[in-house]
Amino acid sequence: MTATIGVDIGGTFTDSCVVLDWRMAQGKAETTSYDLTVGILKSVEEAAGKLGCTPEDLLRSAESVRYSTTVGTNLLIERRGPRLGLITTRGFEKTIFIGRAHNWADGLSRQEKFDRARGRRPEPLIPQDLVVGILERIDRDGETVVPLDPREVVEAVEFLVGRGVRGIVVSLLWSFVNPAHEREVKRIILERYPEVYLGHLPVVLSSEVAPRIDEYKRTITAILHAYMRSGIEEHFLELGDALHERGYSRSMLVARNVGGVASAARTASVELYASGPVSGITGAGCLARLYGIPKALVTDMGGTSFDLGFVVDEVERIYELDPVLDRWRIALPIVASKSIGAGGGSIAWIDEFGKLRVGPSSAGAMPGPAAYERGGTEPTVTDADLVLGYIDPDYFLGGQLPLSLPVARRAIETRIAKPLGCSVEDAALAIRRLVDGVMGQEIHKETSLAGHDPREFVLFAFGGAAPVHCCDYAEYADVERILTFAFGSVFNAFGTLAMDLLHTYEQSRLLTLYDPQRVAFTQEYARYNDVADRLERAALEDLVAAGLDPGPAVLQLELDMIYARQLRPLRVVSPRRRIREEADVRAICEAFNQAYRARFGRGAGAPETGIQVVGFKVTALLPTLKPVLHPEEPGDADPEEGRKGARPVLWSSGERVVTPVFDRSRLRPGHRIPGPALIESGDTICAVPAGWVYVMDRYRNGMLEKRRS
Repeated sequence: MTATIGVDIGGTFTDSCVVLDWRMAQGKAETTSYDLTVGILKSVEEAAGKLGCTPEDLLRSAESVRYSTTVGTNLLIERRGPRLGLITTRGFEKTIFIGRAHNWADGLSRQEKFDRARGRRPEPLIPQDLVVGILERIDRDGETVVPLDPREVVEAVEFLVGRGVRGIVVSLLWSFVNPAHEREVKRIILERYPEVYLGHLPVVLSSEVAPRIDEYKRTITAILHAYMRSGIEEHFLELGDALHERGYSRSMLVARNVGGVASAARTASVELYASGPVSGITGAGCLARLYGIPKALVTDMGGTSFDLGFVVDEVERIYELDPVLDRWRIALPIVASKSIGAGGGSIAWIDEFGKLRVGPSSAGAMPGPAAYERGGTEPTVTDADLVLGYIDPDYFLGGQLPLSLPVARRAIETRIAKPLGCSVEDAALAIRRLVDGVMGQEIHKETSLAGHDPREFVLFAFGGAAPVHCCDYAEYADVERILTFAFGSVFNAFGTLAMDLLHTYEQSRLLTLYDPQRVAFTQEYARYNDVADRLERAALEDLVAAGLDPGPAVLQLELDMIYARQLRPLRVVSPRRRIREEADVRAICEAFNQAYRARFGRGAGAPETGIQVVGFKVTALLPTLKPVLHPEEPGDADPEEGRKGARPVLWSSGERVVTPVFDRSRLRPGHRIPGPALIESGDTICAVPAGWVYVMDRYRNGMLEKRRS
């Protein structure tokens, strides 16, 4: 037998999705923050039990374990990284502290951005007294202007070591053009503190992590990588040992926010930030192609957060070129996704003005919502859903985690109902309406800002809490079709199985393709080809080093291009990986003109000002087998065989209705259920309000459609 295992660690639950031969099974366990390996193994054990085998048999037969994690994200949020020092070019010691004009607002919520009087720049990860400048200089052409003095480097290192640093970041001016000085600094440090000794100092070079222009973003990206690196490495070693003890004999593949998987040895720690949502977007892209859905809104509502992404023209790798990681802009284009603090565990509270708020704080898995009875006293969205009747307290997670309705009511009454002067039910209804409105407005805003009409999209709803809320937040977003999934509560883990092996390589380099003053296209073919050659060579060498056959690899060259004097580039897939004649240059320029007009309007292009390339990116993609969904023939449309009972529900419309409850496992393809109804399964509940209809399709997924009056 042959297996593939996908694992995703969320803030509340750890999920696994396993494909064994042609069968698929899922596992779910609470995220064990004290030791994440425990939750992972419990989740895999549950999936193995559903497939009728032991976890050891499953791991022995696994071709790969694919893994997305929140370890780096948590290290950064909780500021638990090591004490670091920074060596930079003399005169540029204040770069990361000056930041950029909008630096104070990066990573803040919309509400916090409006409160400018209280706006503060993020607390630096490296304080000013641990930043040292050294006298050296390489110019924009990569030529040495001021040589590096090794004695000054030694003095800088001794100064930082004397102040207790446990790692050093090196970011020198123009190192992305010529990294010679950064490499020499690293050589000197490792010569004095070799890796064989306990006092070894990890050294991170900005030219290796982010070889791109923009001193601030390049330095910050290198600092973030160094800050998260040690904790992630420690976790990977522990997890690798635990898996190998149980029979797994291969290396783990890590899901990355650039849109693919790679071995941990070829992954920068910053590429793990938000890798879970990107895994979900990739899985959505795989299913969008299966269903022939050209535009999908990807929504994931779990226990801690609500994540949003897009699949447009069946393509899921839509990159954000100027992303914010926590509170910092970084020089690493990642697959675009948006996350807000709105999940089942999001805490409801009353602000100083007496207004109801929900999130962003979450009760997490421990102590969890008040209804968990683990010491939590704050009311959450899950508590509200329980009070309103959406959740059966005796069948939460298939009965594995019974909930306490009286405790949930008491938490809402104490913290929300009494301060607002309303009943517990009205308070719970207000919590639900608020969180649904926030999510729906976020969908509408992000879709519109991206230049799309949300009415043209099918909304994909997954995560444990999404099916309970999707119809309501879809109403706010003006979306009328929703697709829910049999494996929706572990969808990000499923998404890791849909990811291709992907390695990316970038280099900033300025090259004018069209000069309007000379009315001529460039003849500097060698400069273009040299960068492309170097990046492609690195891609193929890394695939070989990882033990992979580079033969089937698909290489793609993308260019960051601008009209002369523009600040923000547009990324374009180059129609020519090399240029050998003027026709090749013209083809690249025309590809940019067309992409620019498509993005900003037919009259937006300005080729008469000049056309420039400011960055190169090579992607090496090795396609992998995707999980296959097996269709079933539709049967009788009467769903009564799946009905398991009824219970009163106070719907978001304000109407209390005794609502039929259906067991999802007993429904069949073709079954059609008009709302109001609840479709209950072991890991979630799909709430179908009046005016909507639920249809189980041939893949046993549920399509929800709003009925037009």
